Amino acid sequence: MLFLSSVLLAQKGINKKEKVLSEKTTNQTIEAVQKDTLPKNEVIEPPTPNLKTSSLNQINLSKDTLNAKIEYNADFQRLDNVNKRVLLVGNGSVKYQTLSITADSIIFDWGKNEVIATGRRDSLGQLAGIPQFTDKEESFTANKIRYNFKTQKGIIYDVTTQENDLFVHSGRVRYEANAIKKDTSGHDVAYSADALITTCDHEHPHFGIRSKKIKVIPNKLVVVGPSSLEIAGIKLPVGLPFGFFPITKGQRSGVLFPRDYEFSEALGFGLSGIGYYFALGEYYDLSITGDIFTRGTWRLGVASQYKKRYKFRGNLNIRYSHNVTEDVNTGIESAQKSFAVIWSHNQDRSAHPSQNFSGGINFQTNDDRSRNFNDANSVLNTQLSSNLNYNRTFPGKPYNLSASLTHSQNTRTRDVTISFPKINFNMNRVTPFKRKIRKDGKERWYEKIGIDYRFEGLARVNAKDSVLFTQETLENLQYGTQHSTNIDANFKLFKYFNVRPNARYSEKWFFKTLKRSFDTTPVVDTITTTSPDGTEEIVTYDTLSYGTQSEDFVNGFQPLREFSAGISVNTQIFGTMKFKKGFIRGVRHVIRPTFSLNYTPDYTNDSWGYFDYVDTDSRAEENNPQRYSIFQNGIYSGPSSAGKSMALTYSFANLFEAKYFSKKDTINSIKKIKLIDNLGIGGSYNFAADSLNFSPIRVNTAIRLFKNISTVSFNATFDPYASNEVNGRHQRTNTFMWEKERKLLRFDNFTTTVRTGFTLARIKEMLGFKNNDRKSDSRQSRGQQRDNETAFGRSSGQNPLGGREERNSGVDDNGASDLFSDFNISHNIVFRRSIRDGKGVTEITTNNIAMRGTLNLSEKWKLTVGNISYDFKSQRLVYPDLSFYRDLHCWEMGMNWQPERGTYAFFIRVKPSSLDFLNIPYNKNNFDTNFGR
Repeated sequence: MLFLSSVLLAQKGINKKEKVLSEKTTNQTIEAVQKDTLPKNEVIEPPTPNLKTSSLNQINLSKDTLNAKIEYNADFQRLDNVNKRVLLVGNGSVKYQTLSITADSIIFDWGKNEVIATGRRDSLGQLAGIPQFTDKEESFTANKIRYNFKTQKGIIYDVTTQENDLFVHSGRVRYEANAIKKDTSGHDVAYSADALITTCDHEHPHFGIRSKKIKVIPNKLVVVGPSSLEIAGIKLPVGLPFGFFPITKGQRSGVLFPRDYEFSEALGFGLSGIGYYFALGEYYDLSITGDIFTRGTWRLGVASQYKKRYKFRGNLNIRYSHNVTEDVNTGIESAQKSFAVIWSHNQDRSAHPSQNFSGGINFQTNDDRSRNFNDANSVLNTQLSSNLNYNRTFPGKPYNLSASLTHSQNTRTRDVTISFPKINFNMNRVTPFKRKIRKDGKERWYEKIGIDYRFEGLARVNAKDSVLFTQETLENLQYGTQHSTNIDANFKLFKYFNVRPNARYSEKWFFKTLKRSFDTTPVVDTITTTSPDGTEEIVTYDTLSYGTQSEDFVNGFQPLREFSAGISVNTQIFGTMKFKKGFIRGVRHVIRPTFSLNYTPDYTNDSWGYFDYVDTDSRAEENNPQRYSIFQNGIYSGPSSAGKSMALTYSFANLFEAKYFSKKDTINSIKKIKLIDNLGIGGSYNFAADSLNFSPIRVNTAIRLFKNISTVSFNATFDPYASNEVNGRHQRTNTFMWEKERKLLRFDNFTTTVRTGFTLARIKEMLGFKNNDRKSDSRQSRGQQRDNETAFGRSSGQNPLGGREERNSGVDDNGASDLFSDFNISHNIVFRRSIRDGKGVTEITTNNIAMRGTLNLSEKWKLTVGNISYDFKSQRLVYPDLSFYRDLHCWEMGMNWQPERGTYAFFIRVKPSSLDFLNIPYNKNNFDTNFGR
């Protein structure tokens, strides 16, 4: 270690009062450094003034004195005192403040405050001990480094520097530390000549932007002068007058350049993904992007991500599309507008002990996803739903409060149902008669009585998505509340029977009720003819109906009060058979019978006022007034129109299990298996009905095979009553089958459903094979690391409009057997047997097979099947969606194809990075498919 200020102190001299001390100290220093060699890690400390004869305040330091020590180290060190140099050979290093230089060979000139670092050639001619320069967070390697500690300037030869994901290969770089005055900012600056800027980390980059002049401000900006694109060492006739590449770490606001350059026969030339990114702070960000085409089509997207650790996280995407197309036959242009909102919010569990707000919204109009995207999920998924919830519990109390927004939508029929707000306040079951202190230690029967309470307030609207935000929809809004309470108790009867009496009361408040009216004016079919004199004559052709019904909702408060009471009994019955020999060692049958008796009053009685009548024919002799519920199509379900009910309901749940002997397991050789998980049989008998007292008997069960790979479910319906066939449908008669055909039951229908779903990995696991370990591609790992390092910022593969493909890298496949390991195959088939025209008819209502997944053909090749399904009933393929991907190191290539629509998209581009605007897309979208037809 050498402290240069001491040498300068000896050379320049000090005050006369300290001259003797100076000469003595200087001679000691020279004697110390005149040795031919220095021991490794030698430290030369500065002379220490004699505090008894001098004062530190009287020492004048030279202006050339450095601010800190310079530390150096090497396997071999040689001191040249004449030229004021130190030669460091073998793992040499020099450190000064935050700066560090390492190399095989270093010449340290303390007279000039300069260091020169070089590497050396090994026996194979390869450069070893390459100089490494590190200053704070900046680090780079070069063939030769020359740096002055005093001026903080240096020249680096054949250097490769890295700034974020950018690699700068330069022949000669002039480096300046703190080049800008510190009173404004203190950035380091590097000036490069004949440099190549790229995101390729290969020793010999596959592509880059070649420029004569490049200025790098670390962690801030890279500025290039006139430059050209270079691929595989060949300069292309594609130039840039200048360029700016932000390299600031973390969030930064700025312009988003278009990611795709498109040409569409229907839409024209277009730019996709152009916009602006707003860095709103540590927890939020926002990007506004758009697509624009020369023939009038434009789209706008807003995307935001937010996250606060231990609090919440979520993302929001809003899209608006204005697609203009032209009819090639008429030349008339038409605009198709669509809108979509996708929001996901999740509150961290540790954010609040008793409150939670989470959920998601997925809403669109005019089939937005299918209109703008061609992947199988966007086209085939016709059901959308949203669920946004706020929940509040009260610690130590039996209450809870929730408020929610729910939404369901069918994109094919364009029907939308929105329920908002939906407020629920619940009181969990409490036992108000339970004693806190029992003197006798026994529980009384009344202590088991429990009560609960439920409240709901709801507003709901049903409309088409095209008229959702109109005054008409607001006028059709339905709203109301309902209260319900349930009182029950649980008792043990004869030790084995569970008895549960219960009573339930509910009250629903409607603020709109249905009113039907009848217009006696006949409806006739007429034709209009023209008389010879030119006048029109109306001729009646036929009478269609003698009057028409109309309905309307009447505003006003109307309560609906319902009451029911009942009692239920259940138990369990076990039957077991054991075998000492053979493969089967035991069979067990468990029956869980349940009987319940329930009573509900007759709500059709006029005293309740829940039903009304409307005429059906203006002719008195043909008129048959129709009864209807005034709560029909209301916010809640109306009362039962079946009349009084005193129904005995029965059900039998059956479980079949077996034990078998296994030779594979010598420790536990007896294994258990479920033969039938749940065989259910159920029906009811209504004592209050005047006819058809027995309900149909329903039987259902399900069997899981091959370790849950396949599920077979059976559903059958039998009826104790005979039937008459009317217009192809069976109508029950009040005649038992035993009376008519001497049969206990009449077969009605039977349905069998077989669902199978598996992957090859699941099959191998079931057969006892182990999957080969597969390693992820390094590029993919780096991408995942970048995602984990930051929750926000601009993601190179993200487009708020959703128009870009996912950029996934390939996976290394270590065996041919793993090719289909992630490939999912599913098959569904449904058999139905029923009686038609007195004959049994068996038909297959559903039969299709579907395949989805990714085939990792090699480390660099990947084939993805978004969907391939075949419908055996219609004998056609259902929307195939195929894509392939090729990893080209720093580039990537891919294509997706949807043959049913005739759409495709091909791309070859730079991987997600600062230079991923280098992209060559070619596609045919959904609008081009029908253009020109």
